[in-house]
Amino acid sequence: MIVIKRNGTEVDFDIEKIYALPGNGGIAQDAECVAIGAKDIDKIVEFAVENGIMSGIGNGEFAPNSPTNRAMIVAILWRLEGCPTPNNENVFTDVNPDAWYGDAIAWASANGIVGGYGNGLFGVDDPVTREQMAAFLYRYAQYKGFDVGEAADLAQ
Repeated sequence: MIVIKRNGTEVDFDIEKIYALPGNGGIAQDAECVAIGAKDIDKIVEFAVENGIMSGIGNGEFAPNSPTNRAMIVAILWRLEGCPTPNNENVFTDVNPDAWYGDAIAWASANGIVGGYGNGLFGVDDPVTREQMAAFLYRYAQYKGFDVGEAADLAQ
């Protein structure tokens, strides 16, 4: 069971363990994975939309199987914070400050959550990699004041 809580609202999701099928993103056939049951997807999407965390890709579409890009992840973190007004100007040449992601990226940059690629580029539409996602979440946890000093042996 997973419980997501935001602004005092809790939503429970039933979790079932499945085994990954061969060819699913290079996951070993016997690797144990946690998957959200299909019956829960509607609840998850509804919760995300109703709480302003995600809004879909336009025209009433949500597209849960589409790749997530860098702008989308930053927008989710920004929305979790209540869409704060950034206290800086856009520092990336490939970020349109008037686009749906403009304030989110400016806020994340000002708070050290994202830093871009260098040469003034952020890569708005680039699919987010696992490494980038880990870095964004790590820096977001630091921003929130969470203890990120613990380490574990991930080789096991």
